[in-house]
Amino acid sequence: MLATFVSRLVPFIPFDAVSYAAGPTPLAFWRFFIATLAGVIPTAYLIATFGEVLIATDSRGLTVALILVSGITRVLILAKLILSWHR
Repeated sequence: MLATFVSRLVPFIPFDAVSYAAGPTPLAFWRFFIATLAGVIPTAYLIATFGEVLIATDSRGLTVALILVSGITRVLILAKLILSWHR
């Protein structure tokens, strides 16, 4: 249960991998549910609070900058994937 909880707190561990790894263990469903819920709540709170701050402030420049940075990052990742597939 503790391993499931901690792995839900770490953002770069995929949820599917944790779920599949917990499947064959003797962990009861309700314990898995509680560990998952407790591990997801902090991240969900931070994301919701960050979104509220972006909406509440009249910082259109910040919002545009975040959209541009995320767009540029996605384009660079996509270009790297295409180049690696092309080779």
